[in-house]
Amino acid sequence: QPIVAPGLQEVFQDQQNIPCTLYDSLVEFDDGSPEQEEWFCEVFGVDATNAGSVTSPATVVVEGIEHVLAANSNIQSGVTTVLAQGASLSNYTLTIGSDNALTFGVVNTSSTPQANRRLRMRRSIGDMSVLVVRVTTADASLRKQAAEISGDVFGTGGVDKVNLKSQIDGCSNNVARIIPATGTGSGCRDNENAVFDFQTNMAGVPSNCAFFNDYEFSAPGDICDSDQYAAVGQVSPTVDASKTPRTECCICGGTMRSYTNSVVDGVIDVELPMNATGNSPSRVEKAAIAELEALFNTEHLSRIFDNVMLCLPSGTGWGGSKYWAAYASVAGYQSVYNGDKWCANELAQLHEVGHNFGLWHAWDNTGAMGSTTGAADDVALGNRMCYNGAHSWKLGWYAAYNDEINPLTETFAGTLVGVDRVPNVLSCEKVVLKLTNSDKDFYVLYNHAVGVNKGTSEYRNMVTVTSMTTTRTSTDLEATISAGSYATFSNWDGSGQSVTVSVTAIDTDATSGAAEVEVWKGGFDERPVLQHTCSGICYPDVSEERTIDLTVDGQATTINLGDLPDAVSTVDIYAMIQTNMNLQPEYADVKLGWKSLFKLGHDSGVPYGIGGNCIRDENTFNLPAAEFNTDPGAITIAIDAISPLSSFCGDDKLFVRVSYTRACPSPSGPVGGTGGTPSPTSGPTFGPTSGPTSGPTSGPTLAPNPTPTSGPTSGPTSGPTSGPTSGPTLAPNPTPTSGPTSGPTSGPTSGPAIGPTLAPNPAPTPGPAPGPTSAPIASPTSTTVDRVSEVTGDPHFKTWKNEHFEFHGQCDMVMISDKHFA
Repeated sequence: QPIVAPGLQEVFQDQQNIPCTLYDSLVEFDDGSPEQEEWFCEVFGVDATNAGSVTSPATVVVEGIEHVLAANSNIQSGVTTVLAQGASLSNYTLTIGSDNALTFGVVNTSSTPQANRRLRMRRSIGDMSVLVVRVTTADASLRKQAAEISGDVFGTGGVDKVNLKSQIDGCSNNVARIIPATGTGSGCRDNENAVFDFQTNMAGVPSNCAFFNDYEFSAPGDICDSDQYAAVGQVSPTVDASKTPRTECCICGGTMRSYTNSVVDGVIDVELPMNATGNSPSRVEKAAIAELEALFNTEHLSRIFDNVMLCLPSGTGWGGSKYWAAYASVAGYQSVYNGDKWCANELAQLHEVGHNFGLWHAWDNTGAMGSTTGAADDVALGNRMCYNGAHSWKLGWYAAYNDEINPLTETFAGTLVGVDRVPNVLSCEKVVLKLTNSDKDFYVLYNHAVGVNKGTSEYRNMVTVTSMTTTRTSTDLEATISAGSYATFSNWDGSGQSVTVSVTAIDTDATSGAAEVEVWKGGFDERPVLQHTCSGICYPDVSEERTIDLTVDGQATTINLGDLPDAVSTVDIYAMIQTNMNLQPEYADVKLGWKSLFKLGHDSGVPYGIGGNCIRDENTFNLPAAEFNTDPGAITIAIDAISPLSSFCGDDKLFVRVSYTRACPSPSGPVGGTGGTPSPTSGPTFGPTSGPTSGPTSGPTLAPNPTPTSGPTSGPTSGPTSGPTSGPTLAPNPTPTSGPTSGPTSGPTSGPAIGPTLAPNPAPTPGPAPGPTSAPIASPTSTTVDRVSEVTGDPHFKTWKNEHFEFHGQCDMVMISDKHFA
């Protein structure tokens, strides 16, 4: 009795009848040849029979893929399906011409065995059962035995410390875990010989298990619900009423059959009665897969295993070349390796299994999806690397630690940590920052070269920016940024606006390493003041840099910072010299106007080079901004060097960078970043003190300085108060205070005040504060500079800690030496 099913159509022999699933396979070569791309399609039912397979589904090569790609630019490997009307299908090849009408779709995600299998493929989270196949042909075999291969992939035996399992488990922090497959279990395999006692309504549509797999009333597999068809007995190969589609066809719930195979530590041996020489690797692969499907009693290995890795013996040729290395299908389940070398290489394994995870190639070598053909297996060190920022986001391993912003409407100021820090990540720290863009999204990652990512081969300990579109594509490397540098991207998302990514600091420590990153709309000269979410500080603007070639004339230069932004507190000068040690003892003098700030030379330099005849010396100097105001609103730094030097050291140069620190915004105003402001510090308030003065004061500023302010109020207070002032102490001390009061005390103290500040620290701190402050703290230098306290003019004075105070006819000051001070 015929079955009438919606969508049932006439079946054509040697042509495609049912949509197939497209897979892109990428082939690597180790002889310098460019990679090759080959497309496959997974066909089902009668189309598998037309292709020459005795089982369904089957994989066929797609000829004429250019017509498919031209018709659809959004093809996703393992997701997109295609039906090419009239396309030839035979000998495991689907040939598509320009005249074939193409219909595209996506993999059916209904709850059916085939859909579940497809959903299981390409996943990169959870426990993943991996089967490694050691293939032997009639004319060739691998030198490595199964036990050694198991060590190369799973680390079995503890010899190869760096392997596929150690890297996937480590890079994902066990969000994904590689599990060696076992040889026992149960599977289901259609009885491909069974023919049942019913007829279909279309010529060429068989009354067998393929019909139940490929046709439906309204949902996949629903024909199995009909007693009229699924309960009928078998008429071939023998008449047996007890053998029905419900016992012989897997989609109808056919009986599961157990299997027992010799799988040792995740590796199985398969022998094929064919030669490697003279055959393509894909043909040997198909023969091995067919043998495995019979051994494991399944129509498709992905119903049992998440990944299958086939190690073929040397001798096969891809396009006539025997130097192919490995290949895999993007979003598929299998990967194939050529010979002992590539089967053992953990970076090749990471790369090919990465394709199975749905990742395309990367145009950088910071992660495993870059070029792998130059890598070699090393049992001591291995290829310890993970994946770049774009791929790390797609894998989903760090979803709990990632962040996403639209840089045209949001800013970011925070901390990025490398993948090796996971899970020891603070709530304010991130791993991958995604910058959304309708064309292609950008991904910011700190490529910290430690631990599981120690072997990253490019841009180590730098911040990388990679991009990826939502369609079929490789990832692009957009920028690499070191500390103190930035990258600006023009016309973001077609808006005509620029977006800047800046790296203010990088810490490479294996335990605490991180990168401080800022993102904002606009160029670098439009940089806003952004408060970092973790540290609570605002980083300095790097304003000017100079590199001077010491082997030519003109070794003096001037750096002019121009107008200073409001609330600038300090200016930082960093200089470094590299040159011949055998010349004069002082090579460079860094000056502010006529005054020398510091000198560089071999007295404090570190020898380097052959015989230690070259020196490198560096220093950082921090001064209050008032020291630099030699001209109103401008800073000029001159660097003088000696006469031209020889190029003996090969890199004779003087490098100078001048930067300034900006105060953070008030908590009542807008704050950059996503984490808000830190708790107020115990120092100065953000508004006037509770006691009015008789005239405006020069401070306090809107954001406190990290060190004592540059001076007291610009005018005297209205007079001594009748009692203790409201700050900083609750009552006057009978002895000298540990810091100045905010105004004159009610009577003379028994010792001199050091000099009033608005909110001094009780004692100068030796370095950064232990917790966040609302303004940056100048980095402590490793060199101590001797200073003499001095008084000149109207008066102006400077303390031993370089605190600079100026008074213009408003009070008289007397400096008295106090041996207890500082």
